This record gives sequence, structure tokens and C-alpha cells, in this order.
Amino acid sequence: MARYYYYLFFLLVFSNCKGQSRKEQDTEDEYHDFVLVDRQIWALTNQGKLSVFDLPGGKRANGAPTLDSPIIAISKDRHSNIAVASTGKVKIFDRSLKSWSDLGNYDGRLYGIVFDSANKCFLITNNGIEELGTHKLYFSDSSMNDQIHYRKQWSQPNTYCCDRDNNIWIGFGYGEWGGNLLVFNMGRHNFLFPKLGEFKLELSPIKCIFPADSTVYLSSGLQHMSISGSIIQFDHLDARFVFASEDSRDRTENGQYIGPAAFNPSDHCIYFYSQNGIFKGNPEKDLTTIEKWEKVASPKLTWTYGQPDAVGYSMNVLKMEFTGMNTLVFLTQSDGIGIFDNGKIALFK
Repeated sequence: MARYYYYLFFLLVFSNCKGQSRKEQDTEDEYHDFVLVDRQIWALTNQGKLSVFDLPGGKRANGAPTLDSPIIAISKDRHSNIAVASTGKVKIFDRSLKSWSDLGNYDGRLYGIVFDSANKCFLITNNGIEELGTHKLYFSDSSMNDQIHYRKQWSQPNTYCCDRDNNIWIGFGYGEWGGNLLVFNMGRHNFLFPKLGEFKLELSPIKCIFPADSTVYLSSGLQHMSISGSIIQFDHLDARFVFASEDSRDRTENGQYIGPAAFNPSDHCIYFYSQNGIFKGNPEKDLTTIEKWEKVASPKLTWTYGQPDAVGYSMNVLKMEFTGMNTLVFLTQSDGIGIFDNGKIALFK
């Protein structure tokens, strides 16, 4: 009976969002990832193809480059050239010459591509972090979550980013078992271990990690019988709460199911997405309660019930990033790519 009431509660929370089974949808034009380059979005479809859209309107650009093999990851180097990986191979696209060239080969399962300040390429793989030029692998079996154990391989991370100190931050989400965090310095080739303070990884699947000026933030969110979410700031490697939210015990107040977040260098504010919309807050001010954040948009997006490791809805926004033109681009699970510009939301595929 208790579980019935939990389900009823979830349905009420998400009743203002359109619902649809993913089995009913055509997944041909759904997207896995994107990168922003100048005034364009380079998007990677779930079928391993590239689509290019012009900003700010989102009009599809002509002549997107192709490869013979499906693309499994996309990134950009320090010169804003597009880097992609297919099975076993990494390539770079010179936009001025409109041609591909090989960066190198790799083994294992690829999760992400990162470039350090000297434009050396590093790969995040199931076997560890590989420096592509030397093929040296760096693996850590340390876990900051006592419920999660690594032996010879890592699982698929939810998010990763590179900070200005050449550290790769990698975040994992394990549903009701929380999350995990890895930090690797590309210059010294060693792993770093943040001090988490009161932030409990065993309760907090990581949704997003993003740099902001001289610091790094992460967002976490969980829906499993109840709803919770948080925004964490790292001062060097020391964590502190910017915002934390959860359902009240008597269910009179709903928590924020926080997904991805991003820093806008134009207004120096943090933006995050939850089931209640997109919120904006200045991290130099007190942001400890939701009333101190400004709600700036309410996109109507598809929610899909069911997660492999928790009860409830899977997060329907997967990534957020700002362009240099003060436009927020976000990747959805089922509704394509979204743009938030001048107070308006546009979705396109």
C-alpha cells in the first residue's frame, strides 16, 4: 500500500509534464551529446551521425561531415576543432580544410575525449584514462562511495569536464546507491581526492560537473521513493553546499529533482534544471533555499517512467551549456535539443 502512495505522489508531481513511452517514439533523431563551436551546435545522434545547427535560431546547417563508421563520442580540442571517436579510432575535423585526420587508436570502451592546455588528447575509457599519444593507462580502484567498488574497470560515467588546472572531473550515478567522483590531473598523471564534507555520495547520483571561473561545481539528483537534489561547489578540492533540497517528511513540500546545471559567464550565475523548470542563481549570494533562486523557464518535456537502478522517472534533460552569446543549449532525453534565448524556449531535431 505504501508503494502505491509513492507512485501516486510521483504522478501528481509530474502531472504538468507531458508523458510518453520511449517505445512509442521514433528514436532516429534523438541525440547522445553535443559540443558548441563558434555559432554552431555539433550534435551526435544515437545512431552515431553528426548534425550541425546554426545559432541562435537552430536552423540545420548544410554539409555536416560524415564518417564510414558510427561515431560513439564527440568533443573539441583547444583550437575548437571537432574530435570524434568511432570504435578503436579517434579523428579530428579541421573545419577550415573540411577534412578528417587520424589522432590515434585505442583499446577498450570509450566514454569521453578531453584535451589538456597543451592540446594533448586523453581518453576516458572503461580501462582507465588513456593518454592517446603514449597509450599509457591510468586507473584508480579507489571509491569515495563505500557502496561502489572498482576492480579492473569503470562503468559509464554520467558526466565529465576539465578545469583550468588540467584536472579531469568524472561523475557517476548509481540511482539508489548514489554516485561517485574521480579527479585526475593530466600533467602529473595522478588521481586527486576531494574532501566531501557533509556531501554524501552514497545518497547523491551525480548529474553534471561544470567549471566556473576558478572553481568547479556539480549537480546531483535522485528520484527513488522521494525526491532530492543539490548543487555543490568545490573550492580547490573542498566541497560545500550551495543548495540542497528534498521532500519534506510530511510531503507538504516537494524536493527538486535536479538534473544538469551550467555556469553562465555573461551574468556569472548558475542555472539548473529540475522537474519544476530552469532556475537561475548568483553563487556570490545566499542560495540555500529554492525561494532564493529565480525561475526563468518552464519547458514542457517528455518524462519516461522507469530507471535501471531506482524507482521513478529518469532525468529528461541530460546536458546544459552556455554559448558565448548568452544562449543556453540543453540536450533532452526524448525531445531533441533545446535553446533558451531571450526568455523563450525552442526545441528542434
